[in-house]
Amino acid sequence: MTPDEYLQDHHLCTLATATKMGTPHASTFWYANDGLDLYLALDGRSTTARNLGENPYVAGAIYDDTPDAREARSLHFQGRAVELTTAEERGRAHDVFRRKFPETQMPDAPTVRWLRIVLYDLRSVESGGAQEGRPTFFAVNFREDLVHQVFRGVTPAQAQEIASQLAPKDLGAGEVLFRQGTRGETFFIIVTGEVEVFQEVDGREHHIAVLGPGAFVGEMALLTGQPRIASVRARTPCRLVALDSEDFRGVMDRYPAIRADFERVMRARIAEVEGSR
Repeated sequence: MTPDEYLQDHHLCTLATATKMGTPHASTFWYANDGLDLYLALDGRSTTARNLGENPYVAGAIYDDTPDAREARSLHFQGRAVELTTAEERGRAHDVFRRKFPETQMPDAPTVRWLRIVLYDLRSVESGGAQEGRPTFFAVNFREDLVHQVFRGVTPAQAQEIASQLAPKDLGAGEVLFRQGTRGETFFIIVTGEVEVFQEVDGREHHIAVLGPGAFVGEMALLTGQPRIASVRARTPCRLVALDSEDFRGVMDRYPAIRADFERVMRARIAEVEGSR
């Protein structure tokens, strides 16, 4: 069973939030999902809503309801809550809920807040372990897998440390991630989708490359301190994770071998940009 199938088969999630000072709170919500995005509605006056106003990061779990503990399994996640503020966004949430709960009337009271939970860490827990004839239950840890892929040679503990600093970012098709000539503040790793790298010269676009899952962009401006030498735009809907400049430079300072790898990539990309002119 895939994570998407597991999410479709279940209806309730326990969502943990915390204040900016770290005071925890947990509540259970009905949810609907579109792929690995969770949609839910909550009372804007609730403790959960107040906590999210201070700190949008969440953790949660979705459990099997089974009388036999040996058959129990659950899905645990971390992510970021995004409030849906436009009519189009809320309409999409309503559509996702109606597909899963066709007999349910969507709440539309002024105090109701609709949220999308963007997952970036997803793990499974099985009580009984693998059993003959039982379908394999898959889960993924986006951030640590990507860290191992991009920051090569780090230990599991180092990967976990770097992964904890990554924040999710979504782009719609055609949306610009950053533009040539702007100051570099963030490093990005592509989780899903494709982006196009291009330069703008005399009002015309010069194609440089198309990058997909596992590739990264934005490192050159952070390594050199110079403005970005190219623009990046989403070719398809994309999910990325981001590391801000301070955290990126901290990783470079702590792990010289990683910095050397990135500098080699940077030199190759500069050559690629110059060759495209």
